[in-house]
Amino acid sequence: MDNRCFACMNIIEGNHCDRCGNDNGDLSDTTKQQLKPGSTIKERFYIGLVMEHNGEGFTYVAYDSEERKRVRIREFFPDTLCFRNDDGFSVGINPGCEIQYKSLLTDFAELSKQLVDMKSNHCLLRAKMIFACNNTLYTVYEDIAGMTLTRYLMEHAGELSWEETENLFLPLLYTVKLLNANGIIHRAISPETILVTKNNELKLTGVCISAVRAINSEIKPELYPGYAAPEQYQKCISNGEWTDVYALSAVLYKTLTGTMPPRADNRDKNTPLITPIQLNPHIPESVSE
Repeated sequence: MDNRCFACMNIIEGNHCDRCGNDNGDLSDTTKQQLKPGSTIKERFYIGLVMEHNGEGFTYVAYDSEERKRVRIREFFPDTLCFRNDDGFSVGINPGCEIQYKSLLTDFAELSKQLVDMKSNHCLLRAKMIFACNNTLYTVYEDIAGMTLTRYLMEHAGELSWEETENLFLPLLYTVKLLNANGIIHRAISPETILVTKNNELKLTGVCISAVRAINSEIKPELYPGYAAPEQYQKCISNGEWTDVYALSAVLYKTLTGTMPPRADNRDKNTPLITPIQLNPHIPESVSE
């Protein structure tokens, strides 16, 4: 397989990438838990650097040698329940955690299969396939060039007009509605899980199993303060479409006002939010309400 940059997956000579500046020889940020950059799985996918990591697992930038394109690969690796074996590939399960690991692995498989089947979802980062390897599961996603909504807002003075926001977000609202209709609750919609592409379209990322989106589960939670709904901070409270509605509303609030809502678990029920129109008088009153 060609020698590729671990960051951008372009072919390079030696260790230095002239295109993105990455040095393949510097692996100081690589841990023993993750797959080693430059390794290959399923004799097809060339593994690069970690893009994201939470209690569910790792997302790697990778190169698909069959389709000859860059992809993202999500590895199920709940590090509170498992470890990387000395071979650098296979996953071992911590003693006493076998039942929890298997249960969450089943959840990961079912969610990934649902995502793979949703081929017509325009604003969702598309899942292409799922496969078993190394005593765990991997989901392959398309890779889209773009920036997070957080960065996009920073480059646009911190907020957008209603006209800009409406054009950007309307397709995303339909995407979330379709996800919910298929029984998938995202639970992590935030400016960090929304990409703005070069074509000024939004792509939703960060779909994970429910256990990583609530406190007091067997794996490390990943919640986005200001965007996570109140029920995600409470035990034995169900999540549903309303959980994503809360997050979408919070993202819109941030986008239109430049102000992040306070954490849901820190808000006093008797203290209402400042209305968006008070922060940005150009917002239509109906939208503010």
